[in-house]
Amino acid sequence: MPGRNFVLAFSGGLDTSYGLAVLVDRGERVTTVTVNTGGFDEVELADIKLRSRELGAVEHIVVDGRERLYEYCSRTYAIPMAILRLNYAVEMRYGVLVDIAQRVWAGQPVDVSMGYLNAIWQADANAAALAAFGHVAVPPLVLNVAGPELLSVRQVAEEFGQRFGKPALIEGTRKNSRYSLPRRACSAVIEPVCVNIASGSLIPHPPLVDFANDTGTGQR
Repeated sequence: MPGRNFVLAFSGGLDTSYGLAVLVDRGERVTTVTVNTGGFDEVELADIKLRSRELGAVEHIVVDGRERLYEYCSRTYAIPMAILRLNYAVEMRYGVLVDIAQRVWAGQPVDVSMGYLNAIWQADANAAALAAFGHVAVPPLVLNVAGPELLSVRQVAEEFGQRFGKPALIEGTRKNSRYSLPRRACSAVIEPVCVNIASGSLIPHPPLVDFANDTGTGQR
């Protein structure tokens, strides 16, 4: 009976592309799934999605299987590991704070539909990664590496506007969503971060970065 729903593991190669084309030609509704275990980069994943759509899939889903792959290898071969889930590392030259600052400086609107985030200074993220070597385990120790504060995207943009003497243009409507990670497990194992982004200053050294020219020393 045509018109059934299928889920097809899809790599974008010859075999899976042929299988998808046959199912679509029969009138089936096909959702394709690609499991990324670390062998694809962003460009390749985008190409696979495009090929899936070109061949008639109704939807394409990418499943991030990297963490599960490492966990499997740790359990199977008794390899001590630590898995670090890093959330928004920032410093003076790059990161979400620089992205927001550059948009405010250039007079471009800042989208606040993703209303909140947490971020961590790159040096603190590096310190957490090094500290994790002392806590590797089987199965892997899993740590969320993120800053302790929940930052409002709107408030971050407005603070940059005050510092630059420019209005912060806002677009979008804040949804009940955020890009953040709970940090409790990490805090119990690794020393607290040494710089809190929201405590007193978003930018420890404002003169070090020229947001108009996108240059900076990267110092803290």
